[in-house]
Amino acid sequence: MKLARCPVCHTHIDLLSLVEDQAGRDLLIAVTKLETWCAPPVLAYIGLFKPAKSDLNNARALKLLNEVLTLHPNRKLITEACDVTVQQIRAKRVEGNAKPLKDHAYLKSVIETQKSNYHTQPQPTKTTVNPINRQFTAEELARQQQEHFEKLRSK
Repeated sequence: MKLARCPVCHTHIDLLSLVEDQAGRDLLIAVTKLETWCAPPVLAYIGLFKPAKSDLNNARALKLLNEVLTLHPNRKLITEACDVTVQQIRAKRVEGNAKPLKDHAYLKSVIETQKSNYHTQPQPTKTTVNPINRQFTAEELARQQQEHFEKLRSK
């Protein structure tokens, strides 16, 4: 099943080939679970691990993705740190001074330098309900709507 065309080489991207192996499926699932503002910088960072003469293995990419996401609970901090790391490493590569990354030491140092700009958000527990994804009953929605209209009338 043709999904789209590659923006670089314009060949067809086949959805079946993306999920050909278990690691590919797991990687695709993990990427689709990322917030839209988080995915591009994190994936660009993972691309820094690509060997010069071959592709990055799906299992390795999945492992790297999971490691990056566990470095700090604040996704915005991770996203910004990945973005800064990618810009700095790409600048070094233009100068010819950088090789593919082997570990997350550089990213960890960037996270440490930028950590003061962010407040740590506690990880939600399994019992915590995310208000954005919460399913409201019809009675709750009617009550909220009624309260909203009462506030508007009282102004």
